[in-house]
Amino acid sequence: MTAPAALARLAAGTPDPADLEALAAAARAALAGDVAEAKDALAAIGLLTSRGRQPAPAVAARERRDELIRALAARQAAKTPTARAVAAAERLRRYAAAGWTRDRHRLTCPHAIGSEGELLFEIFTACTGRVPQSARQIINIVGGGDGAE
Repeated sequence: MTAPAALARLAAGTPDPADLEALAAAARAALAGDVAEAKDALAAIGLLTSRGRQPAPAVAARERRDELIRALAARQAAKTPTARAVAAAERLRRYAAAGWTRDRHRLTCPHAIGSEGELLFEIFTACTGRVPQSARQIINIVGGGDGAE
């Protein structure tokens, strides 16, 4: 049973026995106080993502974006991790204001391979433009805010 198919059958009012068993399992788990098991059962039929979290593709995209942000910070000339993160945040803000508005509809990267522009394009396309730009958020992603400077 695939989750989208099960959800479609439930919505259409034509569930198969496995769909009904998944709903019953969720109800039994919830009544027993096992929230994690209830969420897993609901995720099996597409009513929740795995354990109530974001879908795996969104998590993978965010992890890729954060990996690229760390690479961008590593390219900055500043001496400390925090200063590199702050410089990276400034680069992200500038690209969001000027570069991304121009590049967001492109299917391929218009920047030279290995350039900062390519890296910025990849960061923004990894999560369709949803990129944190505040220094604090970038420091948290890069890991420069831990006092290990």
